[in-house]
Amino acid sequence: MQQRKYFMKTFLVLALFSISYTVTSLYILYSQNKSVLPAFFYAKDYIPEYISCSHPKTGNYLNLIDANPKPSNSIFFHETTCVNYLRYRDACSIESAAKAHPEKQVYVIFVSSLKESDCKSGVIAELATLPNVHFYRMDLKNYALNTPLDNVSLLRLIWLGKWNNMKTRELIKALTLYKFSGTVIDLDVMVVGNLDKLGDAWASTDGDSFGSSIISVARGLSGMYYSRHFFRTLKQNIAKDLALSVESPLKASLQLLCNTTNITEMTREQCNGFQVYSSEFFSAKTHSSNLKPSATSGYLGYYLWNELYGNHTATMPKDSLYANLAKEYCPKIYSKFMDTEGEAIHLEKLSESSALVEK
Repeated sequence: MQQRKYFMKTFLVLALFSISYTVTSLYILYSQNKSVLPAFFYAKDYIPEYISCSHPKTGNYLNLIDANPKPSNSIFFHETTCVNYLRYRDACSIESAAKAHPEKQVYVIFVSSLKESDCKSGVIAELATLPNVHFYRMDLKNYALNTPLDNVSLLRLIWLGKWNNMKTRELIKALTLYKFSGTVIDLDVMVVGNLDKLGDAWASTDGDSFGSSIISVARGLSGMYYSRHFFRTLKQNIAKDLALSVESPLKASLQLLCNTTNITEMTREQCNGFQVYSSEFFSAKTHSSNLKPSATSGYLGYYLWNELYGNHTATMPKDSLYANLAKEYCPKIYSKFMDTEGEAIHLEKLSESSALVEK
């Protein structure tokens, strides 16, 4: 009986010690970085729809982007929603960048899984005929390996912080630049000129405000410096607020780098060699009608889906500036998919127009 009481006391002491040690350890981890807390410390919630496809699956037709090194100064597009297709307007943007930079490799990276049938027909198959366009997928769960976020679970961070797709996309683009350097371009940008003239480290504005639609960082020490600055700022913001209440992580990083919130003052002199370009080279006036591309010469790119038309625009008038731009700068996609009988061109497959995932 005495021996039994002894064992019971010993068990209780060890149990209390284990519980105390576990709670203390978790508190220390929490105080250092909120993103390392296990999920059961938060209210149960679903993984956002736009990353629910990001878990590795069997039967993927596309290879992982990490498999081989990519040439320096390549161009990258990211499809970060759970779809297995590209809209016509997305494909037009990709063709325009490839056409403007025939000497560069253009990589289109999907978060979602694609089957062989997805890649052997439609606009993806058409783009694959271009010699410098390549399609890959990413494993979002492991995409941060060998980066400053190596010890952070991206899926947990996005899930627990309830990040929207814009913040998730910015994080993915920053990881791509850190891994490969080069230029990342959003799928809502049409490129109409060679971007090399803008230098090695720069970003663009979306109309009158800062945007991350195009970011370029060259390979080397300077590129590594800008990338590390972004991730350092990101970690500091996450430590304060897991939901990352800042409007744009990249914008917050640039404001610290440049020591100003005024985008017109974000020059190479002010930003340690980084430059933010405004409407001098980029325009959002694709809704204008009866304009030819030559009427707006000097621009290198156009932001396509502003507030006037929104993200769900399915058609555009044939006399619009966008239609004229598409005809000239993405002729393969325009002639084979967009141009139909009638007064408008199609920007997406009709069967997909009712099932869009917001980007």
